[in-house]
Amino acid sequence: MKHIIQLELRRAFLNERMLLSLVLGCGLSLSYAVQVIITAPVMSLEDLAKYGDLPASVFNRWIGLAGVSSVQPFLFFLIIPVLAAYPFGDSFFQDKETGYIKNLLMRTNNKDYCIAKFFAVFLSGGIVVVAPLILNLLVTMLFYPSLLPDPVTGMFALWDDTLWCLIFLHHPYLYVTIYMGLNFIFGGLFATICLPFSYLLGNRYIVLLVPFIISLVLLVIPSGIAIAPYEFLYPDCSKPSSPWVLVLAGLLFLLPTGLFWYKGAKEDVF
Repeated sequence: MKHIIQLELRRAFLNERMLLSLVLGCGLSLSYAVQVIITAPVMSLEDLAKYGDLPASVFNRWIGLAGVSSVQPFLFFLIIPVLAAYPFGDSFFQDKETGYIKNLLMRTNNKDYCIAKFFAVFLSGGIVVVAPLILNLLVTMLFYPSLLPDPVTGMFALWDDTLWCLIFLHHPYLYVTIYMGLNFIFGGLFATICLPFSYLLGNRYIVLLVPFIISLVLLVIPSGIAIAPYEFLYPDCSKPSSPWVLVLAGLLFLLPTGLFWYKGAKEDVF
């Protein structure tokens, strides 16, 4: 088991597509940092006092809490399903098509292979999504103070019906950490949902696009609450949400993944 997990992790992280996804995600993160954080004009304390403004804070400049001030946050959270799936999401499809899985199963069993594959795909999807967010947060912390959010100022885009709003107001770093974890989990789920569709579809590129297609379908469904991953994974989402939405969304991705486990546990299914 240990050997096959190590092998799958090396395949997941030591490949060009993982590097490309990280470059794209971190590129959006750093370009936003240059445009909004590093080179943006900063008002002096005298001017702030003169106009009655408050200094900008980490919690309204970080890419996850920036509202619609720039295109980079919009693009990043929109393409999260693609970023997550691209590095290793179609690896099971490729293993079947090339016959690699038959050689591998001569040294291990179906169950160990499926566990290792799921773990590596999930981890690759989660890390490639959360790494740019962490990078941008660290850069933001270098340039702005960690002032507690004050809703009276109108400088923060969250509302009273936003998920975990009270946590944001009193413990903003905990709020940011929760959303980091949420993005990590759904990044992993976006990647692993490609696994069962590798049984059903005959083209690796369509397999990779399945998470993005599902996300777009949910995004265009009219709804008064955040039901699309783009909406509830964005910490600065303007739509009200509920923990139950996260549960239902998790089930949406976990149920197809159960098909992978069910079929993969059978002998000679590959």
